[in-house]
Amino acid sequence: MTPDDFSANRCADESHGGVVQEIDITASPEAKNAILKALDELLASSSFSRAARLGQLLTYLVRTCIEGQGTYLNEYAIGLAVFNRNANEYNPGDDPIVRVQAGRLRHRLKEHYFSRRYPIRFDIPLGSYVVRFLQEQPWSELSASGIQRVGLQVCCIGPDQDGLLFVEGLSDELAYHAYVNFPSAFEVVIALEAYGNKSLDYLIVARLRLDDQRLRLSARLTRCNDGRLLWAGQYDHPPRTNVIAAQQEIASLICVSARRFLRVD
Repeated sequence: MTPDDFSANRCADESHGGVVQEIDITASPEAKNAILKALDELLASSSFSRAARLGQLLTYLVRTCIEGQGTYLNEYAIGLAVFNRNANEYNPGDDPIVRVQAGRLRHRLKEHYFSRRYPIRFDIPLGSYVVRFLQEQPWSELSASGIQRVGLQVCCIGPDQDGLLFVEGLSDELAYHAYVNFPSAFEVVIALEAYGNKSLDYLIVARLRLDDQRLRLSARLTRCNDGRLLWAGQYDHPPRTNVIAAQQEIASLICVSARRFLRVD
């Protein structure tokens, strides 16, 4: 199993109660055409029609990815191609324009997709410029025979920016490790408090607390039909730890521990 296998995983739509699956852009020319059509519609929307710079950035990222060149996307290349920086003078360490605009683009996309359901959506994970192309299916269209849903919910207690960034990365790691470790009879779902537990069979909640002395992550697994606590654990790390390594370690420990309590009805 490799990280590329994660592209076949399903997760819940955070605002509409559907399920989204990453589109395999190599599957057919029709997939690329559908993505380009969705891009044109997005750029013509009120969210982007007056945001030319964000539209240019999104267009470049989308077209680069569907041409199979996403692995070559980096801050320097984007600065030259999109923001017309001088190749002899541009230093991403001194000029943060790509990071700033990418952050604004992620926020604009989240705002746009929050209000309604879209057949195809674009997602740019934090720390990457590679676009994920997501296609939504309502619950009613899914064949749920024999499938049980495990919800994943990660949050930070308090407004600390480092903590918010940590849990965003941890959410990705947790989803991947759940997909790798959980039996095929379980479908991994990204859950929110507002989403509720009525469509879930199990729920894993991870809550982060951060101070000057340590980073503490408390996790628990509950069964949704009766609220029974099946497992709980705590993980401590120094505040200035290797972030990615800590996220990977915590996510792996949670999923390996929780797997022992998952039962197929």
